[in-house]
Amino acid sequence: MNNITALAKTLGIALAEHSRTQDLLVAQTVVNNDNNADALVQKFKTQLETMQSYEAKGQQVAPEQKDKLEQIRTEISNNPALAELTKRQVAFVEMMKTVKTTIDSHLGDLDI
Repeated sequence: MNNITALAKTLGIALAEHSRTQDLLVAQTVVNNDNNADALVQKFKTQLETMQSYEAKGQQVAPEQKDKLEQIRTEISNNPALAELTKRQVAFVEMMKTVKTTIDSHLGDLDI
């Protein structure tokens, strides 16, 4: 078990030091320091929560509410910091999927 734990630690360190991870962290920091980007994300979350609240209560979401959410999505997609963050998130997730697929391929058809 110690050998597996040591390998996992090595993998964790390698993932943390990988350029995709570092690029993601930089992009997240840029967004965190960009008041406009942060405000857009908060605005999106608030609007989405409002709509989910209506749906949870069995109420219909007004078309204006849906339009507002789409408008915010457009603003988000046009924000350079958020676009870069999204790009870096996709690259990071792709890396993690590759790691998982590689591990799974070596586990084979184990019936666990």
